[in-house]
Amino acid sequence: RALDTLAEPWAVPAVPFDIEAGTLELSIEDLDRRFNLNSLAGTAATKNTVRLKALLNALGLDPVVAEAWRDWVDGDLEATGFGAEDAAYLVATPPFRTANQPAGSTSEFALLHLLDAEQLARLLPYVATLPTTELRVNVNTAAAPTLESLSQRVSPAQAESLIESDRHYEDTGAVVAEVPELSDSIDAMAVTSSYFEIHARAEFDGFRTELTSVVHRDPTTGHLTLLSRDFGKRLPSAVEAQQAQDAQQDSKH
Repeated sequence: RALDTLAEPWAVPAVPFDIEAGTLELSIEDLDRRFNLNSLAGTAATKNTVRLKALLNALGLDPVVAEAWRDWVDGDLEATGFGAEDAAYLVATPPFRTANQPAGSTSEFALLHLLDAEQLARLLPYVATLPTTELRVNVNTAAAPTLESLSQRVSPAQAESLIESDRHYEDTGAVVAEVPELSDSIDAMAVTSSYFEIHARAEFDGFRTELTSVVHRDPTTGHLTLLSRDFGKRLPSAVEAQQAQDAQQDSKH
């Protein structure tokens, strides 16, 4: 694929359709529109720590949390700045050690005990733990705080203006031509996506089943590989959420 955008059919939650004695609903989310938390364990860890701080700041959260997260996923036992290694967690009840490896779930962020439930809920929609230590944010699909995190030179107003535009960038050079402040972040940008989260929600004879699947799509062949399945997540109706968002936007106008 040349590019992936939010204007494509897969990005629009499908209206629930009827099945015998119930309904089925499906929605797909682009995980490459989020900030990959595991990028703080890669070769660009220092640069991506700064970017995670920018994301936290954009969300009104303490940027220092980024240093603690870097220590959680990096492979050494040396604390980074205001970060923390084993000594900080071995005094907990029960005691535990830092993972010192890329995270398998964003839920690991809760183990840092640096964000309360409300703050964590504010962060989670903008982050992912992908099975790669690279940061490649799809600028065609990313939300404003994620775009703002890519470079300290990008203002909140520029990020908002970018997401309100008709984003169909065919390469990162086109993005930089429009927003020169992103020129130092080409290494962290993309116009296509490789990781997706599929939400399936079925109601049958009064019972509900919800399934979350994460898949990888080969950018060259389009081949899909299932990475994980999770029956434990509660999935509110994506269609109802979209309708509520549209109504909120209409009320502003």
